[in-house]
Amino acid sequence: MVLGFAPVHGADFGEAAWGMSPAEIRALESRLNLTPIGELDYLIYQADIPGVEQARIVYQFKDLMLIEGRFLFTTNDPANIQQAVDQYQQILALMNSQYGPAVTQRVLSDPSAEAQPASADYANELAADRLILKSSWRSSTATVQHQLAWQVTQPNHQLVYLPSVPMPDFKDAN
Repeated sequence: MVLGFAPVHGADFGEAAWGMSPAEIRALESRLNLTPIGELDYLIYQADIPGVEQARIVYQFKDLMLIEGRFLFTTNDPANIQQAVDQYQQILALMNSQYGPAVTQRVLSDPSAEAQPASADYANELAADRLILKSSWRSSTATVQHQLAWQVTQPNHQLVYLPSVPMPDFKDAN
């Protein structure tokens, strides 16, 4: 458990193990299912994370096998860019408490800038599409990539979980 939310708790991602089918995950998940009817490539559930206004957990499938997971974070007011930056820092702290210090932590800024922006300027730089915040962790089962970047008209904040080892090919040779 991570201070009230569990991106990974005894499973590879959310409630599941890599390679599980959508049906297997639906049977395990107790959160509110937000998946569009008839969708087979992904499942979306509402996630409750203290201090984060809106969070979704997304299970991504290929050939009906779980191959990727994500947490998507948004604010009630997408125009409040500082709140998105604050949420990024909050999730960074939660992940560091679960996995230890990030393996990588980067602030990517406009290459033409003379100096990297101060953290007090992150919201302005993000809103001007001149900043990307990235961090990553590794566990025995997953590589986790955390990112906050500008996407068209609002911040895009997500955690992406990928298997640490390549997925076996479960297809029948027949």
